[in-house]
Amino acid sequence: MKQNFLKYGAVLFSSLCLCACSSNETPKKDEETPPVEEVPEWNKDETLKILTIGNSFSDDAMEYIANIALDLGIKNVKLGNLYIGGCSLNKHYNNAIKDLAAYEYRTNDGSGWQNKTGTSISQALEDEDWDFISLQQNSGDSGISDSYSPYLEDLIEYLAYSANENAKFVFHMTWAYQQNSTHQEFVKYNKNQITMYEAIVNAVDEKVRSNPDITQVIPVGTAIQNARTSFVGDTLTRDGYHLTMDFGRYVAGLTFVKKLTGLNIDNLTYAPQNVDESYKKVAIESVNNAVSNPDVITPSKFDKEPSYDYSNYHELDLGLTQFGYWNATEANNYNKIITNANNSNQFYASRRLTRLDLPIGSIIELKTGYGYRPEAWLDDSRQTSRPPLTSTKRVEVTEKWWGKYVYRAFNIYKSGNPSLQGNTEAPNALKIYVPNDAEINYEELKIDFIENAYYDSTSDNYASPIKDDSLSNKFFTTKRFSEDELPIGSIIRIKEGWQYRPEAWVKDEKQSSRPTVTKQDVTVVTQKWWSDYTLRAFNISKSDNSVISGVDKSGIFTIYIPN
Repeated sequence: MKQNFLKYGAVLFSSLCLCACSSNETPKKDEETPPVEEVPEWNKDETLKILTIGNSFSDDAMEYIANIALDLGIKNVKLGNLYIGGCSLNKHYNNAIKDLAAYEYRTNDGSGWQNKTGTSISQALEDEDWDFISLQQNSGDSGISDSYSPYLEDLIEYLAYSANENAKFVFHMTWAYQQNSTHQEFVKYNKNQITMYEAIVNAVDEKVRSNPDITQVIPVGTAIQNARTSFVGDTLTRDGYHLTMDFGRYVAGLTFVKKLTGLNIDNLTYAPQNVDESYKKVAIESVNNAVSNPDVITPSKFDKEPSYDYSNYHELDLGLTQFGYWNATEANNYNKIITNANNSNQFYASRRLTRLDLPIGSIIELKTGYGYRPEAWLDDSRQTSRPPLTSTKRVEVTEKWWGKYVYRAFNIYKSGNPSLQGNTEAPNALKIYVPNDAEINYEELKIDFIENAYYDSTSDNYASPIKDDSLSNKFFTTKRFSEDELPIGSIIRIKEGWQYRPEAWVKDEKQSSRPTVTKQDVTVVTQKWWSDYTLRAFNISKSDNSVISGVDKSGIFTIYIPN
């Protein structure tokens, strides 16, 4: 690499001398450079290897390339993304000639993304014999022609003497912002999406397609604009400029694969989790049209939103809380709706749901102009990560959607995150339809309650219900259950206004402590819930600890066992 860099420095010095002494014409590295938009030739080793030198927009575009490529029959995939948020061509060039280890380097060999910090462009170039090296301008300057030169040419000249000699340089034409975007750079385009899109196309035509070292332009911006003419509408970004985690990124990745490989994508089976068949058709159409006509918007034939028959479904009661949201990673409120934060008024929160509430085959439908986060918990504890935001209009609940989660909930917001004060449509922005014939793999456990009694596992009478003291008339209790009787996956429900203590014994002997009382309406039995305990029982009481007399106990405390 040092020899290559020295060679590049000598060439650059020589070029400067020639420019100063003889002419203003920039010498070309190779008079035999292939013309722009050459036919893809990449599959000699049945491996697709792409390095992007970009920013968050390349991060968006790269997300699903491996999944798409493998689905289309490409046997091996090697992806690399050199990432600095908002990085421009100018900054990339300066980082290159100074050999700065300034990048987060994200790689994927088909088995998932790995991140490495403190990487330089030269290190990434040495990492693989890349088939393609993709360049791009930062989004705010993507439609400003003067921002491209001379940095694009200089960066390519550096890369040409440092990269695999067979690597082809391609250019990622990015997308215009959403029409309601608040991005500060949007003012350069009079805050008009079409103005920005046309400026990007013109800048790429003027500064990129004329460059003999760029073999292909990847028209992601046109594919995104095509998709916006469909029933999906102007909902392809998650914040006004970055693509949605599912459909938006899918369109971008599909454009990369189609353009660079020339493969037929019409029968593609892969789609991200929240992209259903109707969305997939829009993505394929939008990409095919963009590759065929990269400089113009092609209206979608899927302009009418699909209609669905829900006569055999019933609508799920979401139990919405106004002006609140869940955050499963929050230290003290991971299992509580947060209603007192500065941004609480931007959300409606559903109740926490289990598989019993939300079975496989249920349909989640979202009103245009809104989004949600499908919050998720692996158990009733603080989580380390959260599912991404989505604005996909229709999602089918599948086994993959549930994964290993035991709880899901929905934080509903309006695009742009305004306050929902006075917003009357927000409570109906998200609807869930459950099939009437959905397979519910649970049965209710028959419980014979013991009246006016409770357990105290720390007392001398640890194994028997206490019936004869002053507290007994405030409780009714259950028998003691083993894990075989109350297996992992069971669902415990308590009615509002009631609470219970999930009494516990490590061994059938007097204990040193007791579990705390809970008012949590739904609890899923997990391995963590059982922990080292071998026996558990439930002392049920009113939330105000008042005396219970003549209460109908049906529906107050229920347990459902998985079949």
